[in-house]
Amino acid sequence: MPPSSDVTSAPSQIANVVVLGSGIMGCGIAQVCLQGGLCVKLIIRSATRYESVHDKILMGLKKAARLKQPTDEKAQSLSVLNDVSRLEITSNLKMACSNAELIIESIIEDLKAKQDLFRKIVRLAPENCILVSNTSSLSLTDIASVLPSSSNFAGLHFFNPVPAMKLVELVRVKETSQATFSTLIQFCETIGKRPVQCAVLFLNDDKCFTYDQ
Repeated sequence: MPPSSDVTSAPSQIANVVVLGSGIMGCGIAQVCLQGGLCVKLIIRSATRYESVHDKILMGLKKAARLKQPTDEKAQSLSVLNDVSRLEITSNLKMACSNAELIIESIIEDLKAKQDLFRKIVRLAPENCILVSNTSSLSLTDIASVLPSSSNFAGLHFFNPVPAMKLVELVRVKETSQATFSTLIQFCETIGKRPVQCAVLFLNDDKCFTYDQ
């Protein structure tokens, strides 16, 4: 993925999202993206995970529909059917990334695992695709170090349980473009989240921390 030009800071409209990670956080992120009207491809490592992951997301969508329209069962059913129709659960990473506009990584908190994954997806995703990590404890700078350019990279930290927690931490690294940041702010609003913009302070020993702006 070559560096992107930051000629304009105008946000792009996100329609196709890939979620990497099918645990509690990954399923929750996929659910809120579906509720926001987006198309979602959720990556699973094995086809044996399909049924359990699908059921988990379906259960979440049904719960959200009941809360939104508690007295209208027909409206609940239509809402769930509409949302789940935009979900694809797959183990085919190459296919999933081919038309992605936003890829959200939410795998285990292991630096090497995240770096290895980003090395793969940066070769598969379109050059203008935004890449984000949901990490809560690792250095975003270290994760992004394997990318040819981190202008399209940022941190997007959701809180658990994702469907219930409105706050999302949006963290830029040194090279994150304003266009990327603006697009992510708009994305958060689309899925009903309130982004808290944070900055990464780079110290001499390359450690970093965040503060709310």
